[in-house]
Amino acid sequence: VTTSFAAGQALPATHGSVEAMMALALPTGHPNVDTILRNPTTNPLPSWHPPLDQYVARRAPVDLTVRPNISVGHYHPDADAMFAANTAISAQHPSVQTMLASVLPQNH
Repeated sequence: VTTSFAAGQALPATHGSVEAMMALALPTGHPNVDTILRNPTTNPLPSWHPPLDQYVARRAPVDLTVRPNISVGHYHPDADAMFAANTAISAQHPSVQTMLASVLPQNH
């Protein structure tokens, strides 16, 4: 992460909010972390800032090749596009948490 940020590589738009994850640990007045990570060239870290890698919890990626068999019809909306557009799923939609529970990390 530290190297990617220094190279000007922005956090993907589909990445969850780092600001929300770090909110309790950030000092008062800290600039918005998502803004910084999504615009590294316009928001360089000060020289005294600890390396970003210290804040990353590394764990094995979720292997979605072993996901439960979930089939949807051709009419189903593009879930990736909906997520990227910050569009909520319908309240009538089956629970995605339940469908993916067997492959999600504990406490996800």
